[in-house]
This record gives sequence, structure tokens and C-alpha cells, in this order.
Amino acid sequence: MYVALLMLLFQAGPAVPLPEGQQVWYGRDVTRESSTNGWFRQDDYPPQARRRHEQGRAVVTTLVSADGTPTACWVQTSSGYPDLDVISCQLILRRGAFTRTKGDYTWTMPVRWSLGN
Repeated sequence: MYVALLMLLFQAGPAVPLPEGQQVWYGRDVTRESSTNGWFRQDDYPPQARRRHEQGRAVVTTLVSADGTPTACWVQTSSGYPDLDVISCQLILRRGAFTRTKGDYTWTMPVRWSLGN
């Protein structure tokens, strides 16, 4: 059995109004890698979720500071499974690398968790 993680761009605005000076950016602004490859790995699938055969798509928004550091993450649309929602944000906060800008901004993306054959 293998894990397939599919990352797609989500073109929607932020979940909450942005404070003055913030900008909205999307997945194409990742710097260290040309995509989000490496942020989500096969062994990241939560063991309990794997045992329960949980699969789904969470849409998460990350608040990114001007220096490119992810500082907060929240779920805009749940996958239907708390373990998958939580790990999505945890991994973005741990591994995310974003573009430096003149101000804070948000970055929104879906994370698809899927168990393969």
C-alpha cells in the first residue's frame, strides 16, 4: 500500500479579512522548491487515519510573515477527518518555505490525503 498526496492550487480568497498591509498569495510563490514536493511525504500519513482508511481533501490557509516564515495555519474546508486536517497544517508550518515580501500575506491550498493500492 502506498500513500498518494496530491497538491493542487486553490484560487479562493482568505477565510478572514486581512489586516491592512497584508497581501493574498497562492502556491506559485513557494521559493525553496518549485512546488510543494517534499512538504508531504508517504510516511506522514497519520497511523490511526491509515488504519481507519480515512481519505480526504483539506483546504488550509497559512499566514506567512514578511520574512517567508509560516506563522499560523487554519483549515478552511475540513477533509472530514481531524487527524488529516491537523497534520496538513503541522507539516506546512514545519516544512513550508515561502517568498519574502514587504508585508505579511496568506497562502491557500488544498491537501489531498489518499491511500493507494
